[in-house]
Amino acid sequence: MTETNINARKRVAIVGATGYSGAELTAILARHREVELVALFSSPGGKRAQVTPTLPDLFAEPFTLEALLTAKPEIVFLATPNEASAEIAPKLLDAGMKAEMTKVIKQCKEVFVQERQAVGAGR
Repeated sequence: MTETNINARKRVAIVGATGYSGAELTAILARHREVELVALFSSPGGKRAQVTPTLPDLFAEPFTLEALLTAKPEIVFLATPNEASAEIAPKLLDAGMKAEMTKVIKQCKEVFVQERQAVGAGR
């Protein structure tokens, strides 16, 4: 019987990491002790770019399905426009991956804004 490490960090990839929702999600997950960011991608057709000036060491690569699969994430977040998510998600699911859609991330925008306001109020 093989032991599983219950303290293992989840391998996470984010597609659309250079947009507002993707950058906010990246910033949150970069600080999360149970997450290992294994791949950051711009939206399909995008270029290599810094995720956000607040995370100067994190860059998103141009998205390709092959590059995503090579990173072997356990969880993939799609912070992309609905059309792109609708195209990518079935391919990820066919590959056996978990996908969180941009709609869920956009619903969390309010939480992100509240978090920023709370941090600003505490200064």
